[in-house]
This record gives sequence, structure tokens and C-alpha cells, in this order.
Amino acid sequence: MLTENDIKEELSYAYVHAVAARAGFSCEIVRKDRDSVDLHVHARGRLDPASTLLSPALAVQVKASVIDPLAESAFDFRLTRKSYDDLRQRSMVPPILVVLALPNDPEAWLTLSEAELVLRRCA
Repeated sequence: MLTENDIKEELSYAYVHAVAARAGFSCEIVRKDRDSVDLHVHARGRLDPASTLLSPALAVQVKASVIDPLAESAFDFRLTRKSYDDLRQRSMVPPILVVLALPNDPEAWLTLSEAELVLRRCA
């Protein structure tokens, strides 16, 4: 069985993948996480016909936490020093951090029925 932290991690991957797919981008899991990158999000081809940039990408580190981002105008999320430094480095593929904010009740994180699939909160 997965631990609660394993479940949070898997839900954060699913969230980024679903949002990227809906926007028309592909999402690939990084098999060897050496630079604090969990996923790559790619636009295949050109974003628009006038663009000279082909197949832009983002490097994504995903995290999940039980926090209420609506309670205040900002929230605190701690990273390891290595992850923080890795995300600040200049890179050919710009890195971003995505933190999935989950409700307090694990039973509310994800619900499904024949009519809908609901992953609660936001990132």
C-alpha cells in the first residue's frame, strides 16, 4: 500500500499531467531526478505560426501538501536546500515548482463517480 506521502506525490503528478494535457501539451516523467525535476511539459512544434521557437519545454518539480492557500494571501512551503538551489540555476529548460494544495481530509482529495472525477483544491 502507498503511504499518505506517496499518494500526495502521485496526485501532484496527475494534476500537472491533466492540466498540461487539457492545454494541449505533453507531459513526461523524468526517470532519473538529478536536478530536482520530476516532469517535463512540452509543446510539440510551434506555439504559433510566427514563432521561431520550436517545441518549448518547462522542467517541473511537483510537491503536494495539506495547506489552505485561500486562508491567507500567501502560504509557506519549505524545500530542501538542494531543491531550492537546483530550481534557481540557469537552465536551457526553465524550471518551475508546482505545489498541489490538498484539503485537510484525505477522503476529500479525490472523489469519483460515473459522472465526474474531482481532484480538490489547486496548485
